[in-house]
Amino acid sequence: MLLMFAVGTGNVGWMMGLGAVMAIEKNVSWGRRLSAPLGVGLLAWGLAIVGANTGAFDLLGTMAG
Repeated sequence: MLLMFAVGTGNVGWMMGLGAVMAIEKNVSWGRRLSAPLGVGLLAWGLAIVGANTGAFDLLGTMAG
């Protein structure tokens, strides 16, 4: 719920998307199987964003310069 509040204050579209995913996880028979891959994907996406913003993935730029 804290995630929904934080995302909702930033962008209503993202809040609607996360709400839809949570509704699918709770109400569809195959929803529980969606949780783990979705969690891994979101964590990887978050790490990619952090890495891109901190320059952690700028390996080619560092080697060339």
